Amino acid sequence: MSKISITRPAVSVDPSTVTLTPEAMIEQLRAMRAQVPEFTHIETPDARSLQRVASLSPELLAMAVAAIGDSALMELVIGQPAANLQQDQDDAARWLAVEEELRRLLKGLSAANLIRRYRVGLAALRTYNIGRQLVRNGEHRELVPHVEKMTRLLALGQRPKKDPAPQTATKVAA
Repeated sequence: MSKISITRPAVSVDPSTVTLTPEAMIEQLRAMRAQVPEFTHIETPDARSLQRVASLSPELLAMAVAAIGDSALMELVIGQPAANLQQDQDDAARWLAVEEELRRLLKGLSAANLIRRYRVGLAALRTYNIGRQLVRNGEHRELVPHVEKMTRLLALGQRPKKDPAPQTATKVAA
């Protein structure tokens, strides 16, 4: 394992840093979502169909916007002035930076949560192993039901997957 700190950091409150609770963060994210222009969800098939056109080369887009800007007829046919399309292109580039930052935020949040779950899991396995030793010595009878239940739960999680029933090949008379 690489050098990842899995221990809980010492509690030191930096007055310039405010630590959010998960609930407070959800509330802030929902408030931010309400402020994002044109925020929507798109079904996967629809997103795939939009992706091809949305991924045209920047050079092609620039040439199209320039052509619309140079021709009143083209602007009329397209139904959008070049300035609006240029603004959409600029906005998309700026919002792309936000997308990238949100991906980094999600990746870091997921890693922090994985480390939290690891710490709890490691403590559970240590508790189980130490509990087994204490119960084996005949002392600490209060731990017997806990150790027995953990033994059953660990066995449930480690059961081998059953192979599907073998299918018999049937010959078709030709």
